[in-house]
Amino acid sequence: MRIMLLFVPLVCLVMPPVAAELVWEEDTQTFHTEIGQRSVEATFPFRNAGSGTVTITRISSDCACNVPALDKDVFAPGEHGQIDATFNIGSRVGRHSSRIVVRTDDGEAHVLTLILHIPEVVRLEPTIMSWRMEEPPEPQTLLIEAGTELPVHVESVTSTDERFGAELETKEEGRRYAVTVTPETTEQPLFATLRVDAVVGDDERQSHHAHARVIRAPRPAPYAPEQPASARESGEPSPAPDDGGAPIAATPRILSWRTGEGSTPKQMNIRVNTSEPIELTGVEGSNEAFLFLFETVEEGREYRVTVTPRDTSEPVRTALRFKGAPGSAPAALARVAGKPVP
Repeated sequence: MRIMLLFVPLVCLVMPPVAAELVWEEDTQTFHTEIGQRSVEATFPFRNAGSGTVTITRISSDCACNVPALDKDVFAPGEHGQIDATFNIGSRVGRHSSRIVVRTDDGEAHVLTLILHIPEVVRLEPTIMSWRMEEPPEPQTLLIEAGTELPVHVESVTSTDERFGAELETKEEGRRYAVTVTPETTEQPLFATLRVDAVVGDDERQSHHAHARVIRAPRPAPYAPEQPASARESGEPSPAPDDGGAPIAATPRILSWRTGEGSTPKQMNIRVNTSEPIELTGVEGSNEAFLFLFETVEEGREYRVTVTPRDTSEPVRTALRFKGAPGSAPAALARVAGKPVP
């Protein structure tokens, strides 16, 4: 009996992967706003240029002032769509940028950027007034001027700390004002935010801020006796403080305000934990929702940052980066979050 074995070849059909791809007409838009303009509307058109359906799973922005919107989230090959964004200007002036992140079901993240140039209707100079401890508490002058052709009527200037006196004087109605600021004492560190309430044009009310502070004079570097020659020649470095490995420590790491709480300044202390000093030169945030005052307590060793939210009516957060810090330094955070204060 003969058994026939038949080998039937199997043909494997390899299908090309189905891919989706969002192509944007432009990913960055720049606007120069008009005086008195309250918001900016932006549209970011796109097209699914791939061969498969794409689903937008999430859109988010880095600021509560920037609100993105999407009519639908599933797009067939060749289909067009758009992201609409509304940027609420509020009391912001100068250059501002905000990002929108669009995430899709294929794991991709698309970044869209809004850049705004907002006219400075009210100018304050200087925005920071400083006195050293133990110096005479001599008065300093804050100048307030109209930055455009619109009249500016300053109604009041108030201080968050009554130990700073603020006396308003009209130099030219609707154009120029002067505020004489005087600390009650310079025997201890003080900090205050000066709030300038003004009417711009006919009826637009605005608030602007400057700062006054009494700060410590820089402390001299601590005396360190010279190491014996044997220790120097050994080449062994001095032991670093036991800090868990972080070269720079911020205390507290997170500064928080409740929505509606008010723009009360809060302080963060920065300490260098390495055996070698680290010279920090300033601080910057990931957006412009907060004001920062940076001061040196002990050069290379200790610093202080005073943080003030520009507005607490909406949730917002910013990541703090310390200029001059090594890349491994931990980040810090300032945020307005939570339920409104009753």
